[in-house]
Amino acid sequence: MPVRLAIPLFVERPELVRPAHVHALVCECLERDRAPSLHHDNDKPFATSPLRTHEDDLVVFEVGLLDDDLEERLLTAIRQRRGRLRLGHQDGLVAEAPKTMARARWEELATRARPRREFGFEFVTATVFRSGRTSVPLPLPGLVFGHYRSRWMTFAPPELRPTIAFNELSLEVADHDIATSRFRRGGHEQVGFTGQVTFALRSASPENRTTLDALAA
Repeated sequence: MPVRLAIPLFVERPELVRPAHVHALVCECLERDRAPSLHHDNDKPFATSPLRTHEDDLVVFEVGLLDDDLEERLLTAIRQRRGRLRLGHQDGLVAEAPKTMARARWEELATRARPRREFGFEFVTATVFRSGRTSVPLPLPGLVFGHYRSRWMTFAPPELRPTIAFNELSLEVADHDIATSRFRRGGHEQVGFTGQVTFALRSASPENRTTLDALAA
């Protein structure tokens, strides 16, 4: 089931920890005794946030997991490292037990969904979408919801998989406050975006609006 965990820790110089360091750490923890490598999965079963200010001189990063066995795998890897997590060129020391920020079964996400007309997102790490062989550093509605649909189709039970065609919907960007963000990946600089985006659905059946709400959740 989908779960989101927050891991508070002490890092001497958190300003030197890049989002790629957090992503690499979590990927290493989840790959313990696992094959094939998650690095090559098209639909990764996890996502990470950058470090954020917490309290008492601590920072925190969040991990979202979509595969049921990954939570225990992550927590076990942290215990085996005795709470010492490598982030770039320095160690972070886990200060408190990881906290569950949100948890829901796939069935809950589907049954709680409502026929909404607006959907708000905040992109906190540099985001870029693939469209064919092209990189698109913009929050185009079909690419955003297509990304979430691909995860849902991969990890949710087959009977809950949605059938929806985004190109048939009047889904548009209603509001945004985004900025261009550059980052390095594989030795190459890429362009992404960060910020807040609101999508609006001008006309669609209640079923399609409910499906989008489930994907957004």
